Amino acid sequence: MSVPPSASSIGRSRRITAAVATVVILSVPMAVLFGLLWGARTADYKSNSAERRGARYLMPVTQLISTLTGQQSATVRGRSVDTAAVRRDIAGVDAIDKQIGVQLSMSDRWAKLRQSVLTVTGRSFADPGDAYTAYSELLDKAIALVREVGDTSQLILDPQLDTYYVMNAAMLRIPDVIVDGGRYSDLAYLVVQRKQTGQVAQIAQLDTARLDVTESSTDLAEGLEKAFDATRSETLGPAMLRELDNYRTAVDALAPRTAALRPSSLQLDPTVIGNAQEDLQRTALDLDKAALGQLDLLLGKRISAAERELAAATVALLLGVGLVVAGVVWLPARRRRAAVPPAVPPPPRPAGRHGERRAADSVDARELVASSGLALPPRRGGTRAAR
Repeated sequence: MSVPPSASSIGRSRRITAAVATVVILSVPMAVLFGLLWGARTADYKSNSAERRGARYLMPVTQLISTLTGQQSATVRGRSVDTAAVRRDIAGVDAIDKQIGVQLSMSDRWAKLRQSVLTVTGRSFADPGDAYTAYSELLDKAIALVREVGDTSQLILDPQLDTYYVMNAAMLRIPDVIVDGGRYSDLAYLVVQRKQTGQVAQIAQLDTARLDVTESSTDLAEGLEKAFDATRSETLGPAMLRELDNYRTAVDALAPRTAALRPSSLQLDPTVIGNAQEDLQRTALDLDKAALGQLDLLLGKRISAAERELAAATVALLLGVGLVVAGVVWLPARRRRAAVPPAVPPPPRPAGRHGERRAADSVDARELVASSGLALPPRRGGTRAAR
């Protein structure tokens, strides 16, 4: 035979159910807000981390592009290839690819480019034109790898003005300027060496390379000025202004805007152009290192900010849930204490040495007799007034 639950157990069960329901109702909105904030900050953290990996991958790749441009000029002019420099830069890309190449989906692409670099730099060219063509195709592949790094890391999609224009300089413009400057210098050498054969076509290529240098340099400088105006970083401008000034001076020396290239009246000095190209290549690489270093710092600050916001959101959620649970437990207990009536103190007993006990016995006896229906006899001797 089952025993029915008592009223106190039923009340306690209802209170527990109400407390749980209250915790759930109050916690759901907090959990939803926390989920939205957590998702947004996590997305920022992941995207900035991927961009930072892309910026770090670009550093050794741009160095390799600069070295290959120099090897192109050396080969076109009949000099030997600096194989030690090439292998050093290949090792630099190998090292960064081992760290983050899989995360950026670059390992297979780099393996193909790596083999092409070893193949081209290991060849001997009897015709300078063939050397120029082979190295130009190789450098096109290297530039394509740079673009792929920007796509897979989403560095090309950065939403902030300062980091976007620094990325534009480091990833899109500087590698192009290095390659186009090398082509301009080498084509000038080939035009002078080949005055009779294929001159018109090479002059057109020469003019295109020169225009590419000036246009890319103009876009680079204007973008960096916008980045300096938009940034809150205290290091971006100071770290890049001197490098930018040196770069502009080298560009003006190699391809001044006022110069006019005319196929009918070319006055080219390959030695002067070659020296100017070496200065441009050096200053462009210095500017690229400064830009990528600042880009790494800016993205690192964003990652740290996202980590702090995630930690703060977690602490806020835990505190909110703790306060809700504490409130649900504390308020019902307070109400129950308020509902209990205060205890009534007993009536005072008569004073005297033996009066307390006699009064109690007399009251108890008279109440007992009265409840039995018997009449009490009169007191012996009567009252003091009757006497």
